Amino acid sequence: MVPASGCCAAGPAVLLRTQSIEQRGDYYRIVFGFSAPVTNYHVRYVPLPVRQDPSDQVVELQGDNAIQISIGATGLDQSQNPPVQTYEGSQRIVVGTGAVRELVQIGDFEAVMNWVIGVQGTPEFRVSVEQNPSQLIVEIAAV
Repeated sequence: MVPASGCCAAGPAVLLRTQSIEQRGDYYRIVFGFSAPVTNYHVRYVPLPVRQDPSDQVVELQGDNAIQISIGATGLDQSQNPPVQTYEGSQRIVVGTGAVRELVQIGDFEAVMNWVIGVQGTPEFRVSVEQNPSQLIVEIAAV
C-alpha cells in the first residue's frame, strides 16, 4: 500500500453523514460517508502530540504515531435554521491492540474536519474516493 492524498480546503456544503472502521484480514478499513462528492482531503503522518482544532489543546491518542485525515467537509449543516448535526456518530472509537489503536475526531471548524488515527509503528496506508455513494476510504496495513 502507498500513501495518497489530495488538497484540503473548506468544502462547499459537503456534509459528513457516516463513519465506520473495521478490520478486514490484513488491513483496517475506515470509511467516511458524505452528502456530496469529496474532492478536498489530505491524509498524512503527523508528529505527536496531536492538538484539538481550534483550541490547540493536546488530545490523548493511543499508539506511538498518528495519521491525520483532513477533509473539506463538516458534520453540521449550517444552511438550516437552526443548524442540523449531520454526523451523530462517535468522535472517539477505540479499536484495540493491533496496528490501529483508535480513531478520534479532533476538529470540525470552518468547514474542515480533522480526524486522527492512533497507530502502532508506521503501517503503510492507501486512500481512495468513491463517488456513488460519496465516500473517502483509508485502508491501513494490519501488520
